[in-house]
Amino acid sequence: MNDAPHPPAMMLFDGPTSQRGYAFNRFAKTLTRPDGRAAFLADPRGTMQAMGVGETEMAAVAARDWTALLACGASIYLIAKVAIALGLTLNHVGAQMRGESIEDFDAAIRARQA
Repeated sequence: MNDAPHPPAMMLFDGPTSQRGYAFNRFAKTLTRPDGRAAFLADPRGTMQAMGVGETEMAAVAARDWTALLACGASIYLIAKVAIALGLTLNHVGAQMRGESIEDFDAAIRARQA
């Protein structure tokens, strides 16, 4: 049994959630293109503001608070695009969501695979 902390509740990604996260998700989709990634890395806040991303979402990106982005209606797929553009891995996202260090998260994965 895994005793590691988990997000407090499952978050449903439905129509209203999708609408709430539309501006962030539209922005994050631009990170699939090299020019979108370059613009974001050069000016993260300005790039997000230009796409209508709200203050809450911008603060969550700055804090690398992926769980907060989920609560704002961000798609997990597009959260991954942001993390990868910032040089992070999916394991970094998972570790933050579980409240673990990347080292502890990676060790837990290796232990499950053994």
